[in-house]
Amino acid sequence: MIKWFKKKEKIDPYVEKMNEGVDEELSKVKSNSKNLVDEKHLSLMGLTVACWMLTIQSEIKKMLPLKNVVRFCRLFLEQEKKRNYIKDYNRLDVQILQICSYTHEIETVEKYVQEKWTYKKAKDFEKEIGYTTS
Repeated sequence: MIKWFKKKEKIDPYVEKMNEGVDEELSKVKSNSKNLVDEKHLSLMGLTVACWMLTIQSEIKKMLPLKNVVRFCRLFLEQEKKRNYIKDYNRLDVQILQICSYTHEIETVEKYVQEKWTYKKAKDFEKEIGYTTS
């Protein structure tokens, strides 16, 4: 059963820790009530993000903080804009991309990682989009 929290109620410290820094990352992107990137494009990008995440997490043997995934998604969309693959993006697009990265079947992601992804490729991709951990 889901418990809805009021602002004054205490939230689980683990949940707080996982969401730490996400609002700051999202504040770097303009807000809009409608996403600007085609859902099909976001879904395909989500597979790339999922492969990156699985590769990195397998190497470091722990989950990435959510703010790092959001930062990666934001920078990936920024690169797509610079390359003229998309006209623009906003906060909602970043959030949808992040969600898409979690919705791909793990078997599909594992298959792509086995066939096409290496830790070096993931790090090269990070460098290409300007991603660094803080």
